[in-house]
Amino acid sequence: MTRAIAVLLSLFVAATLIAEEKPLTRRERKERIAQLDEKHRQFLTDVEPIIIEGERDTFLRLDTAPQRDTFIDDFWRRRDIARGVTNFAARAEYYERLEFVKDNFKQVSSDRGRIYLVHGAPMQMVDVKCSDYQPMQVWIYEYIEGFGSEFVLLFYKPHFEENYRLWNPFGDAARAAQELISNEIDASGRADLMRCAKGEYVLAGMASMKRDAHKLPRLFDAPPINHEDVKRILRSVVLADPNAPKLTADVSVAYPFGDGSKTDTQLTIYVPRAQLKTTTAGTSTLYTIEVVGEVLRDEKMWERYRYRFDFPADTKDEKLPIVIDRMLRPAQYMSRVKISDPASGAQTVLETPLTVPEVAVQQKQTAETATLKTIHEDLQSTRASLRIVPLTNELNGGVTSGVQTIQTMVSGSGIKAVEFWLDGKKVATRRVPPYTLDLDFGTVPRSRRIRVVAIDSHDQPITGDEVVVNTGTDPFRVRIASPRVAPKLSGPTRVEIDVRVPEGKELGSVELYWNETRVATMFDPPFVHTVNVPQSEGVGYLRAVASLKETDADPVEDVVMVN
Repeated sequence: MTRAIAVLLSLFVAATLIAEEKPLTRRERKERIAQLDEKHRQFLTDVEPIIIEGERDTFLRLDTAPQRDTFIDDFWRRRDIARGVTNFAARAEYYERLEFVKDNFKQVSSDRGRIYLVHGAPMQMVDVKCSDYQPMQVWIYEYIEGFGSEFVLLFYKPHFEENYRLWNPFGDAARAAQELISNEIDASGRADLMRCAKGEYVLAGMASMKRDAHKLPRLFDAPPINHEDVKRILRSVVLADPNAPKLTADVSVAYPFGDGSKTDTQLTIYVPRAQLKTTTAGTSTLYTIEVVGEVLRDEKMWERYRYRFDFPADTKDEKLPIVIDRMLRPAQYMSRVKISDPASGAQTVLETPLTVPEVAVQQKQTAETATLKTIHEDLQSTRASLRIVPLTNELNGGVTSGVQTIQTMVSGSGIKAVEFWLDGKKVATRRVPPYTLDLDFGTVPRSRRIRVVAIDSHDQPITGDEVVVNTGTDPFRVRIASPRVAPKLSGPTRVEIDVRVPEGKELGSVELYWNETRVATMFDPPFVHTVNVPQSEGVGYLRAVASLKETDADPVEDVVMVN
């Protein structure tokens, strides 16, 4: 069922991308370039040899200067990733090349200029001046992808032209050779390269280029980059479609708590249910709302984010609430949020000024006090309950090693003994309170699963609890940070999710489920969502699923039992 919904949503996304990926016409490009400010028009001019068509059209489709500035940063980040460097090293090196080209080759668009910008400096440049021939220059590259090692290029200055041109071995061999001969030599063949100083370099270049003649046009191709990354750009910025049906929505802003130097800035957006269309897949019918947001500060992009929210079609709310949390430092900002319904194509863009205040940290409970408070509330119940007291080092993000005391908190009646399990094996039974056990976790931290099971007078299990320690050693993990222990829960519930991503990898998305129903998909941190937990008896669960962008990487998940 869930897979069917995902397939249906992917069709909506695919339909949107068809319009996004359609190349701009020459007239459209000219008109959009004319509307750019000088800074962004110069950027396109500078990078023309290395920008691919999809990137150029994406840049021209952007609406605002902050979006274009962000694109430029992403442009160089993609090239850093492709080359395995960091901190915009690709940008610094490219502009060094650009200065060299301007100083030495007259025109950036010349053959030498373009090849130098794409492939960098050759291992050796050899000028060949011979009275029988036009001025020539031979470049020797140590290696060029697709052409091999010690690849040699031959440039020459054509008759009556100022810029050097890449020699073209295609077509008639006599014609190609004649292009190199000086105007002062007739076509009788009296010119002889072997009589020229460094003529052997020219012959090596001619041989090399004849051998790979069919591949020479590829020398001018822009270096490959991640095309999927480019496609995601238009989905991650706020772009209004003037032809789309209009949605109406109300927005309110609150600042519920502080966290260190930042304040939780909470936007609540209400979208009238009557304006939305449902989607059906299998037996599920949903309202789906796509959210793309930007936060601007001093007219510059401060951050951006993308979410997707799912609501069951049988919801009774006249307006569907979308709650967005951003952690911002106290200052003035502008929020831009695009709300769209993929089922109907309707959308709206909401611009809201934000005056983020400084809020005392005390207004937000720590994870430890919130967990212990939940356990304390559970103790007020008369039903049998058993909980593991959270280990302090785990709550603080540390690791568990050595001898640790596992403590439990018991409430209600009927518990006569407690079993302690470690990694699926029972290690001890305590029949007299306090129900505690010292466990040796060894000197090398690794993931361990601790379970406690309460049994009655007939040695039958009646309740229990389970925790996993040292999950932080996992290279890729997701964890529902709050709520962690939820014996009594209903109504709007703030769910906070922590994600650890392996170095060198990129997070694809984090999906949040209530039981088997997906309620939100988050693409950017902080991963916070408000879930409306139904007021009904029986056990439920919150499930977070994180996926990397690599399609062959398995997703990871975490589950918290509720009620």
